[in-house]
Amino acid sequence: MVAQPGQAQLAMAAPPPPPEQLRKARHAEIQRTLGQRIAARRRAQGISMREMGERIGVSGHQVQKYEAGQDMLSASTLYRISLALEQDVSDLVRGLDPGEPNQAPAPAPLPHAAPQAQERLELVANFSRITDPALRRLLLQTVRRIAAGQDAPA
Repeated sequence: MVAQPGQAQLAMAAPPPPPEQLRKARHAEIQRTLGQRIAARRRAQGISMREMGERIGVSGHQVQKYEAGQDMLSASTLYRISLALEQDVSDLVRGLDPGEPNQAPAPAPLPHAAPQAQERLELVANFSRITDPALRRLLLQTVRRIAAGQDAPA
C-alpha cells in the first residue's frame, strides 16, 4: 500500500523473539563471556592451550572451543579449569547472571590450592576415566579412610 501525500504510514514493528530464542541467545552470551574469562586468565598465567588441555584432560583444540564459547562447559570441566587456573569457580562465573554486573572481580588465587592444584586435577581426571563401578567405590573408600587418618584397606 502506497501512502498518499499527507498520510502517515504505520510502521509495522517486528514481533519480539520467542522466549526460547531469547534463552538460547543468553546462554550463548554466557558461554562466550565465560570462555573469554578463562582464556584471559590462562594467557595471564602463560599457559598454552595444549598445556591447559593436558591439565584438564582434554585436547588443546577442545580448550579453544571452550574459550570461544562454541562448546558448553560441564560443571566438572569448569571445576577442573578452576583448579588448573588456581581460581575459585565463583570468580569465573561472577557477573554472568543478568542481574549482576557483567564484570568479574580481579581473580583471587585459592590460598591452599597452589601446591595441591595439579595433584587434585590429576586425581579428578584419572578418577573420571575409571569405568568399573566397583573399582571406583574401592578407590573412594580408600581415599576416605586415608583422609580420616586410617590405614588403606588391604
